[in-house]
Amino acid sequence: MNWIRISLWYFGFSLFLFFLGDLAFTKLIGLSDPYANEKRYRIKHSYYHHTFSKNYQGRRPWGIDEYYMCTDEHGFKVSCSQNTSSGNSFDIVFIGDSFTEAIGMPYENSFVGMFASNYPKLRVANLGVTSYSPSIYLNKIESTLSEGLRFNHVVVFIDISDIQDEAFYYRKASNGSIYTKSFKDKNQTLLFIQAKKFVKRNFHLFWYEHLRTKELVFDEDKGLKRRSEWTHNAKSEYYGELGVDGAVKKAVYNMTQLHELLLTNGIKLSVGVYPWPEQLKYFDNDENRQEKIWREFCDNRCEMFINVFPDFNDLVESIGVDETYNRFFIEGDVHFNKYGNEIIFRELKREYENLISVN
Repeated sequence: MNWIRISLWYFGFSLFLFFLGDLAFTKLIGLSDPYANEKRYRIKHSYYHHTFSKNYQGRRPWGIDEYYMCTDEHGFKVSCSQNTSSGNSFDIVFIGDSFTEAIGMPYENSFVGMFASNYPKLRVANLGVTSYSPSIYLNKIESTLSEGLRFNHVVVFIDISDIQDEAFYYRKASNGSIYTKSFKDKNQTLLFIQAKKFVKRNFHLFWYEHLRTKELVFDEDKGLKRRSEWTHNAKSEYYGELGVDGAVKKAVYNMTQLHELLLTNGIKLSVGVYPWPEQLKYFDNDENRQEKIWREFCDNRCEMFINVFPDFNDLVESIGVDETYNRFFIEGDVHFNKYGNEIIFRELKREYENLISVN
């Protein structure tokens, strides 16, 4: 039985060396807290919950990669090469969640950045921030207008996860401000949560591989699927007391309020939609529920309805689900890579060219 003890000893020693090396690597490249820089620019807001700090420049980690993140004097994501003020007047502003922010991407590789580059005479702003949803779109636009900023056209890219955010997380206080409803997982003790944070902050390689293993091998992390399955499962149990239908009604209500606010101020509204990887599996000849809801909402309200679903439907039919994901999404992620952003940009450009040709 000596060989068993020797094997266990070598395994334990190898494990010790791995974690020692991971700790050294994490500390050496400044990832003792991978999100330390992020905490400097992702800040709370008293009325619309959270935003970016103003005039920020720094590196932002995403997975094992990183990119440069910059904001202007309003806290809007901009190109890090921008060296002038953004001003207070814009032709078109975009708002959405992490897909519009283009998390994992520098501004130039986002569909908003591509649009701004293609139309240099237009004054373009990106108001998108991770975890926004219709409640926040409404409050942020209202707050931005009250601060004296002016724009002619608002383009809202509504994310599939917005429905669960409306169902679970965001509530309005009596003064109209947005706050987050807190949830407690009874299965996670305080000690477990603290240990999880410690591992995440000090052993970056292990944490990253742990997430990848769960996703690719064990498929235990179903949170992302739960956030997006409402489009093909109206009876999903993951949308709280409101349920899928109630959450959809709440989202549509807030978007209707936004339209009325913009109409009062003489501002145009457009809406865009796009799939998550989960939706690549459920394309058929009928419209996806995300498409149908927001197309109907746009009737007599929107200047443009930017629908990227058909583009991905064609890709799935041509090269299959797996290859479509590999080419156009960040590996191990639900977000688009540069090439996925290009698809959104091309559809946005097509709709915009149609709009200006009519006007």
